[in-house]
Amino acid sequence: MSSSFFDDQVRLKLDGHEVPIVSRYTVLCGMMGVPAAFSLTVGHGGIFRDLASAFPPETPFEMYVGDKLVQTGELDSIEAAEQATEARLGGRDMLRRLVDGQIDSEQTFSESTYLALTLAALKTVGLGDSTVFSDNAANLAAVTGKEVIQLAPAASGADDAGSATVDASPATLAVYKAIKAKCGRTWFEFLAEQNRRAGLFLWADHSGNFVLSRPNGNKDPIYRIIRKQTGQADGSSVLGRPSFRHDITQRYTECVVLGRGGGGKEGRHRFLGSFVDDEMVAILNPNPADRANGGTRKKRLVIEDDHVRTIAQANLLARRKIAESRRNGWKLSYIVSGHTVPALKGGGRIPWTQDTVLQVVDDEFGIEGPMYIESVQYEAQMQKTTRLNLMRCEDLVFAEEPDQQPRHALAQKPGVVPPKSQNVKIHLDNNDFWHVVPT
Repeated sequence: MSSSFFDDQVRLKLDGHEVPIVSRYTVLCGMMGVPAAFSLTVGHGGIFRDLASAFPPETPFEMYVGDKLVQTGELDSIEAAEQATEARLGGRDMLRRLVDGQIDSEQTFSESTYLALTLAALKTVGLGDSTVFSDNAANLAAVTGKEVIQLAPAASGADDAGSATVDASPATLAVYKAIKAKCGRTWFEFLAEQNRRAGLFLWADHSGNFVLSRPNGNKDPIYRIIRKQTGQADGSSVLGRPSFRHDITQRYTECVVLGRGGGGKEGRHRFLGSFVDDEMVAILNPNPADRANGGTRKKRLVIEDDHVRTIAQANLLARRKIAESRRNGWKLSYIVSGHTVPALKGGGRIPWTQDTVLQVVDDEFGIEGPMYIESVQYEAQMQKTTRLNLMRCEDLVFAEEPDQQPRHALAQKPGVVPPKSQNVKIHLDNNDFWHVVPT
């Protein structure tokens, strides 16, 4: 196959047998909404009974874009379509077993790691032979055919210094208490609750194995979209008007977290952590002279959490909440023609895929810079298209533990740190300033 041509036809194999005619489909692959899933209409030469008998639900499948395997899983459904010679198939990737599998007996895990919890859950649902990777590099190389270069993270802010070392594999971090897996919940719900503390996500790779890591915007872009007033010049074809929304309804200039620590002879004490969103400070205070100390006009989110035990945890929880509000309030998506695009470097065409970085230059929206591709949706109705759902790289903050920071980190503002040996009370005065007063 020459480098000037890339077949972006979606192809489906059922139990190793290729389905010859695929007429309409929707294939969704993402980082936040898992498992990946598809709905697809196929033609067949025999009667529906024969197709349903040969490929019942639970049949393993492989989904390709051209010759690139992008998804592996099992069928959920098969149904007769309107046309007598067609059938509709639906399936999800291998994460479906954790999503569907209920915990049927209470189990306790002590002194475990996030990786060990994941392996135990996979074994319970019949996936004990699966491999769990600590990063997505090999998966992306297989899907795109390109090496995706990960950039070095920036140094942590001053508030995090000395609190923890940078760990390249957060999945190996310890779970610091006994964890109970309670009956009636799914294994995926159990894992997601634990992983949230370390900012970890679990997703299935292209081959049916798994990745336990963090959505990573610390990568060199491998795609580019340019929308100039005079038209596009980068080989991609954006269809229609992109979707863009910037909503500050649930955004804040600062998040303040009140925690409780200490004990023993020194007693329990309150402490305060905080994180400032400079973008919101600038929005609410157009005059730069009004932006000092978090802005003259403030909009604070205040959280009281007795499970937060240290200043570092309080600051990071505040930081995560600010990042979450930014992701919810800032959304950008494009619909592009086809499922492949010229690679930004090295030539050739590559399929659009999630957990990668796209360089965007959009004159209409005033956007220029790297954007994280959170999910892609391949579709074919009248024509083949791909929907790209994007996030800002600096908003990919998920962890509550200070072991690693993203490259495009939001600027950390120091929280008020009271002496650990003193009890404190938090007071908001008439001028809207926080005071920490020893008691």
